[in-house]
Parts: sequence; structure tokens; C-alpha cells
Amino acid sequence: EVENQSAFVLDGLEADIVVMDEAGGNVTGLFGVLPSLMENVISTSGSNALASGRTARIAWQIVPSSAAAPETPIVYYVSGYLRYFQDAARVAVPLVAVPITVHPTPRLFVKYFHQRDVYADDPFTDRIEPSLPFNLAVMVQNRGRGEARNVRIASAQPQIVENEKGLLVDFKVIGTEVEGRSLSPSLTAVLGTIPAGQSVIGRWLLTASLQGLFTDYSAAFEHLDSLGHNKLSLFEEVTIHEMIRLVQARGVFEDGRPDFLVNEQPDPKDLPDTLYLSDGATNAVAAVEQAVLETPPSPTNRVVRLSAALPPGWAYLRVPEPSDGQLRLIEVRRSDGATLPLQTNAWTTDRTFIGLGKRPVAENLLHLLDYDSTGSYTLSYALPPAPDTNAPASAVAALPPASYPQFTVNWSGSDEAGGSGLAFFDVFVSADDGPFTPWLERTPLGSARFPGSH
Repeated sequence: EVENQSAFVLDGLEADIVVMDEAGGNVTGLFGVLPSLMENVISTSGSNALASGRTARIAWQIVPSSAAAPETPIVYYVSGYLRYFQDAARVAVPLVAVPITVHPTPRLFVKYFHQRDVYADDPFTDRIEPSLPFNLAVMVQNRGRGEARNVRIASAQPQIVENEKGLLVDFKVIGTEVEGRSLSPSLTAVLGTIPAGQSVIGRWLLTASLQGLFTDYSAAFEHLDSLGHNKLSLFEEVTIHEMIRLVQARGVFEDGRPDFLVNEQPDPKDLPDTLYLSDGATNAVAAVEQAVLETPPSPTNRVVRLSAALPPGWAYLRVPEPSDGQLRLIEVRRSDGATLPLQTNAWTTDRTFIGLGKRPVAENLLHLLDYDSTGSYTLSYALPPAPDTNAPASAVAALPPASYPQFTVNWSGSDEAGGSGLAFFDVFVSADDGPFTPWLERTPLGSARFPGSH
């Protein structure tokens, strides 16, 4: 603040900011100093003037670059000069140096993984095929030395290219997770604080009304500082990756977090070639499409052996499914006794999407992802389930008499006595004894936070 107690007008009022290091060196170039704000100052002909008896307020916004504190917190001193003309005399007043501490800056790198194939109803058939949940995942890595606080990502609705019928595709978000914690289903994921050198993984589980190729989406990125402002974006890079499958790297790679099998290099068959681990590291994946089956499975011979020449390291095997969809695969075991988790590192599909708006190819395929494979697997099958005529049972856990406005709701269900199992839950809510309305639809979760009200 500058208070003009003289009888003269202070003309040519200006102020300069100088930042010095502890050795007294001028390091202003490490900082961005936004144009100063001047209150109660009269500007005429490009010159600032402060009338007699008036008080001016001058403010700056100083933004340090990442080079100001690349590794550890560093103390700097902010000073400068206040200059003006008083009765035609030039006056320069040095500003008292004020210490500030600059902390290392977070540097956020975002990787999006969108599942390529979305299995749902085929509009070319009379039968209504079930909608299978598919994944949209994001990994945010902090490669800086400072922690990033209050990070959240808001994703837009995905788009699907389905077929030449031009039918609209309806999406539903049935689950949202951040580091394994279930959140209320929403396309906004609150990632929270990301410490220096670490990463956070969020994922959305969605369903679609029609099958197709998951091809496009957009997202907004926001980082709020401790004052609630977003003056400086800390997101340095955003990359998009076509995910074939959300998998689980086992053995020495196991950390309880999801990993991502990706088609990084375009090829005619859209085969995966890269495995992104949960820590951001990548491993090459070799694709193999040939295997030897000793005997085909049948209702009376439900255990068979499959062999393939798989190279060392990560390998992906895609071959015709031995039962051609007539039996249900229940186990894949290597010759050394290790098992591949079903629906994660071992899965089957009944159609192959070829894109370009064309109908998918109806074919039953077996997919395996393995590391340092023995090349020999035992496949165990079961008979397809009998028609399910028994209704499942479900219940919502009792709520306490009083709770906070936002509270956790838990529910469970079972499909015993020969049922086909539970695919999802529809959860309804009633407020003040009013009618029940849908809250969560087709969710595989067993609990979620409910945004209630007083």
C-alpha cells in the first residue's frame, strides 16, 4: 500500500518485483510475475498517478516455474522498487525483502485406457444378447517432487461406432473405483492426493445397450491448490491407449492393482502388443495364434490339454475356443500347477469386432495372457447351466436411526438352488415414505455412498 500524505500528485507510479536467492543473486527469471493490480490509481496517457490524500494498493501474482525448486523446498526473497515523480523529482524506494518458500512442483501424466470391444445386444439378431460390463480406466502418475492435492477427473460419455443401422447407444455407469475403493457411480472420479513419484488408478465400469467399438471420449482435468484455485495446470501430458483387456500381472509383478493389456501398434487383427503395469512401466507382449489341442472337449470329456509355442516374457495366445462355445470354461492350469485367473488373464469371446461399421464375425475364441509360459495348459470345462427358473433373493442392510447426510448403503443377494448366479443389482430409494425411484441400475457393487439430505 502507498499512502500519499503530501500535497502533491505522485506521477509515473510504478513498481518492479525482483526475486533473489539466498546468495543475493537475481533469479526473477525463474518466476512468472503477472501484471500488477493497482487500486485508486489514475491512469492517463500511459502514466499512473496517485492523488494527494489517497492510498493505492498494488498486488502481484507470482508463479514459480518447476525449475525454482526441482528437488527440495528452496527459500527465496521477494523485493523490488517503488518509483514515482514527486514535484518533478524522481523517487525510487526499495521494497523490503520478504522470504518465501517454494516447494517442488507436481508433474502429472495421464494415461487413459479404453476397452476396445463392448459386448451387448447385437441389433442384427432377434435374440437380445446381455450387456457385459466394460472398463474405462485412467492412470495418473506424479513424476514431480511435490505432491498433487485435490485431483479429480471428469470424463465425458463415451462414443461407440456400432453398425450401419445407425441406432443410438445408451450408456450406464454402474461402478466407479479409485485404488480399489468403490465410489458412487459417476463419470467424475476424485483421485485425492497423489504423492511425489507415485500413481493413482481410477476406473469406471459401464454397460452399453448395443455392441460396438469403444472409440472416442473426452475428459476435463482439474487440479485445485490449497486456496481452491486452478491457476496453474499440473497435467503435462495426456495419452490414450486402446485396451484389449484389464488384466492382473501375477508373480513378481503382483501388487493388487489392475494392469492393462493394450494394442499400441495398429495391425489388421488388432492384437495386443504392450502391457502397461500399474506403476506405469511397460512390457512388450508377443501375440501367438497357433496351438495344438490333444483331444477336443465334450460333455463326457471335459478336461483337455492345449499346447502352444510361447516365447519367454509376456505372451498373448488367441486361438479357436476348443469347445466352440458348447461348454463353459471353468479353469486354465499350466503344467507347473499355476492357474490363470478366469475373466482376467483367461477369457472367451463369441464374436470379433472388425470395425468400419460392419457386423462382427461370429466366432468362439480363447484368449490367454501369461508370463514365461510353460507352453502347456490343462483346460477344464463344465456343462452349460440349466435354465434358471428360480428367482434370486436380495436385501438391503438396515440403516442406523440417524446418520450423516452422506452415508454408506450395503446390500447383498444370492441365487441358490441351481440358479445361474447374480449379474447385477438394481437399487431403489424412497425418501420420506414417497414412491421408490431408481438410484443405481445394473450395478455389480455391494455398497455405495448415498448423497442424502437433512
